[in-house]
Amino acid sequence: MTKQNFLKGTIILIIAGMITRFLGFINRIVVARLMGGEEGIGLYNMALQHYF
Repeated sequence: MTKQNFLKGTIILIIAGMITRFLGFINRIVVARLMGGEEGIGLYNMALQHYF
């Protein structure tokens, strides 16, 4: 594998990771507004841990 292909793949993975984090952040904002505050987010986080 050439150095250029390695760098290109690394950059693609970095960009994909940033997009994934951004979409997760947007999802968390929407869920927080729908569930209404800290209690809803706490319940969501408890359920999410068991899901993963």
